[in-house]
Amino acid sequence: MTSTENINIELIKPLIKEFPLSDEHTAAFSYISIEEYPIHSHLHMELIYVMEGDLHIKVGVSDYVLHEGQFTIINPFELHALYAEEKSNKTCILEINEKFY
Repeated sequence: MTSTENINIELIKPLIKEFPLSDEHTAAFSYISIEEYPIHSHLHMELIYVMEGDLHIKVGVSDYVLHEGQFTIINPFELHALYAEEKSNKTCILEINEKFY
């Protein structure tokens, strides 16, 4: 994974189809092809499902690879990063607002 100091969210917005996550919504859904999304955390829970290809996930100090048909759950406030090494991927991300649970 390469080091990225800042992320320009405007660069990935065209790739995202989403329902906005706000106080009025309990969840947001994105369908995206991820090349690299640097280390970050959320106030909400995130379910990541790989529909096609592979996706590497760094959670804390551990690295994982999700293959097609696999998913993971990222807990609130958990530092994580997403990246692909060779192949493209199609990934669904469901973000669940903390007010839901």
